[in-house]
Amino acid sequence: MTRRRTFGGSPRRLSGAAAVAALAVLGGFALAVGRLPRPPGAAPGGAGRQVSTARRLALVAETVALTGGETGWATLPAGPFWRVVRTTDGGRSWRDVTPVGAATDGGLDLSAITPAVAAVAYRPDGYARRSAFAVTEDAGARWTVGVLPGAAAGPASMAVLGGDRLLAILGGGRVVVSRDGGASWSPLHLPRGHGLPCRPLTVRFGPRAAGWIGAACRGRAAVWATTDAGASWRLEPLPLEVATRTRSTTSVPQPLTTGAIVATALASGTGGQQLTVLRWGGGRWRRAGAVRLARGPVVSAAAGAQVWAASLGGGVDRLSLERSRDGGARWRQVATTIPSAETAALSVAASGLGLLVGEGDHQPRLWRSGRVAAWRSQPFVLKGIRIPPYGQA
Repeated sequence: MTRRRTFGGSPRRLSGAAAVAALAVLGGFALAVGRLPRPPGAAPGGAGRQVSTARRLALVAETVALTGGETGWATLPAGPFWRVVRTTDGGRSWRDVTPVGAATDGGLDLSAITPAVAAVAYRPDGYARRSAFAVTEDAGARWTVGVLPGAAAGPASMAVLGGDRLLAILGGGRVVVSRDGGASWSPLHLPRGHGLPCRPLTVRFGPRAAGWIGAACRGRAAVWATTDAGASWRLEPLPLEVATRTRSTTSVPQPLTTGAIVATALASGTGGQQLTVLRWGGGRWRRAGAVRLARGPVVSAAAGAQVWAASLGGGVDRLSLERSRDGGARWRQVATTIPSAETAALSVAASGLGLLVGEGDHQPRLWRSGRVAAWRSQPFVLKGIRIPPYGQA
């Protein structure tokens, strides 16, 4: 018999209102996270020969996301395991809301949805082949937990479609759906076409049952879109030509306060990587503008009318941010005092508040800015630390 468990309260069915408005979280099988075997792994923030492994993990697992006003979520290594933390004051202080129930030393993938709703998938480590997951609808007070039928694809790869309808993007681009809260799963075959070999990466839903799946494609850029809460999907090519053998990675679109819907497409080429902003309007996508960044991993964020981008490569000591105040049409470079080697994740609020998280001396470090040119470093001030954040529930 399958069943799901909730830590911090009795099991609750995901409400339709919370699911449709909040949009995002996956369901899972009936195994409790607390009963999963604990995989071996390198400890984030460790020393000696584990440092390089921990750093690579930090670059792909550390996330920060502002979800409304000064409220946001983050995942970070807090020696030696990972924690999920939440802020309501723009990053000045954080509360530990880590789900109890499984070892987190493999890293956590975060899907931050609204100020109250978020999901995390436990990154498989060692012999593990499937991702445990945890979902909260009450700002981390209680978590519903389960196991996915494979490894989650990464941050923002989970979605709730309403009631017990769940969607998950798994490693390798497999998409699965459940109509019974995760007790059973079936594959979702997304439409192909336009000669585009694309692989799903991330998912996000917006107002009025609209949703998107971001993709990695070769020779073109594209996203999958739905207008009926995931009942049907279409593949939409984007007006961005790239070399036939070049991969373009497209983020899931998101609405700006200007009324535009924007997506970013990142393509590699001679001289670095080009980040292109695309806008939806009048029934089609148009190019808004592009900026070329140094070679290396790139993080970007959009909110209000602003789009930010930061290149983590290029061999420079200090991080440079590219900023657009008009939805990506025009860009300006902003110099910072932030060591480029530390940067792992970036988020921006409609008010202009920016948060950037990374590793300093193998410890999580937060950079905060009310104005993009005036970043200040500060430690993560954690309240209500859960000890331990893992173990049997």
